Amino acid sequence: MPQDRYSEDFPHWPEPTSGSEEWRHATIKGCLEAVEQAGKGSYVDQKQKMGYDQSLATTAQEISHMLGKVSSVDGNISTIIKELVRQAAKFWLDMGSQRCRIVVVLPKLAENTSDARRRERRALELVVKPEVRRIGNSQGQQLEKQEVIGGCQEEHSTFHLHW
Repeated sequence: MPQDRYSEDFPHWPEPTSGSEEWRHATIKGCLEAVEQAGKGSYVDQKQKMGYDQSLATTAQEISHMLGKVSSVDGNISTIIKELVRQAAKFWLDMGSQRCRIVVVLPKLAENTSDARRRERRALELVVKPEVRRIGNSQGQQLEKQEVIGGCQEEHSTFHLHW
């Protein structure tokens, strides 16, 4: 596992500081609390929850629209898409509210799917499970420490295509 956060494997995450991590934790924790309240919070919390709900609805609509271009989307599929979007957003909030920084890392693969189609390759490499890393500790300190979370090592597979 590379320790250099600016390497090819980990290019997009800025170097954490104690101030930035405290701000991230407090901001996302507040958002998580507002989202989990069922209309009982302050006006600001209620407004934040409405914005969150609208973002989830818009995201689900966009996914349904794009999927509808290649397949039929019935009520059951729409429900599944909404639930998937809700779970993904909750996962992001849960990860962001931790004192340590949790990062999902996708390995750099040889080519993306559009390159594979364009060149009519016979094999396609896909990420089966991304790697999950922790930066820092549970108190939001030791930000130079980076480790792969147990059981969360990356996995990818090569699929051989038959034309």
